[in-house]
Amino acid sequence: MEDIAIDDGRGGPLVPGAHRVVRTLDATEGPFPGTLVTNGDGVAVRVEAAALGG
Repeated sequence: MEDIAIDDGRGGPLVPGAHRVVRTLDATEGPFPGTLVTNGDGVAVRVEAAALGG
């Protein structure tokens, strides 16, 4: 697998398959408060597993 090079001044290759943080969501913005992250070509909300119990 090959690293994807970026040239934005931060100086580090992107890690393929890693989630990237888009922004934090609060409880008024959807069914779950959490962190909006990239998930391949889409997005997902990362939440604590304990918050989903019950």
